Amino acid sequence: MKDFLKIFFVLCGLVAAFVFGRNYGEKTITESKEYLKMRSDSSETEKSAAELAALKTKFQDLLDSSDLKKADEVLSKIMTVFLADLSLHLSEEKEKDLSIGKAQCVTKPVVAEKPIEKKQEPALVEQKKITAKDVRKKLWTQLDIKKYKSQEWLLQNARDDRSALGALEKVQIKSMNNYLSESSAVDSSRYKDFMGTYKGVIKDINGNTISSLSADFKYDRRGDEELLKFDISSIHNGKKSSRSGSYAKSFGNQIEGLDGIVIDFGKDNFLQFYKIQARQKIIGIFYERLANGTTNTIGTFILNRVDQF
Repeated sequence: MKDFLKIFFVLCGLVAAFVFGRNYGEKTITESKEYLKMRSDSSETEKSAAELAALKTKFQDLLDSSDLKKADEVLSKIMTVFLADLSLHLSEEKEKDLSIGKAQCVTKPVVAEKPIEKKQEPALVEQKKITAKDVRKKLWTQLDIKKYKSQEWLLQNARDDRSALGALEKVQIKSMNNYLSESSAVDSSRYKDFMGTYKGVIKDINGNTISSLSADFKYDRRGDEELLKFDISSIHNGKKSSRSGSYAKSFGNQIEGLDGIVIDFGKDNFLQFYKIQARQKIIGIFYERLANGTTNTIGTFILNRVDQF
């Protein structure tokens, strides 16, 4: 019996030792270094995440409330938030976020560029001059130059007086000032087509005769030169007006490339002449230039040659 009890107590002792002594010297998982380090890292991570979220919030507040054109001021505020308010020793990851924030805030200053003066090619400059000259011609004629020349051709080749007067109406000078500014003096040799004595009348726009008109063109020789001798006169209400000259090298004005000749007839009056070569007539318009610079058409005339019969 005694032996049985001894054996029983020994067995109980062994069981107790096994139960209570099997973990002797061991630490629980919550007390291990790895567990404690993991918890410390997790806490640090949570703290860093909270700080990063706060930084981003302040970034956004600064961006929303500041004029981005004042980049230096924004950057100064950001640095104050980082260093003064938080007193942070920035980690590598946070420095990366900061560099991104700086890139968003700092903009390159806009420098006003000076306009670049383009040098025009000589050909383009010359083309502009020609274009401007053409525009001035259009101003005095109020017509296209090519169309104007075609009307002159119809006038000079008219088969009867009615057709000639119809074409003459299309070549009226609207502004004598502009015409004279664009024209040049007519060389005396140009009057070879006009040689002879012509007579006729000036009629107003209603067809009423307002004055007589005569023109005489000849050449006088002086040395080796043949120079123009002319005599143009009109009689209106018994009063004579005339324009004459001898040994003239030039007389009247003409636009280059056109056929009409304009003659100053005194007292702001002008005569526009065309020669109808096939019919030996001179046809034209009698103008007056008013004080305000406008040009008024007084009447038209057809002069017949009277010296060849």
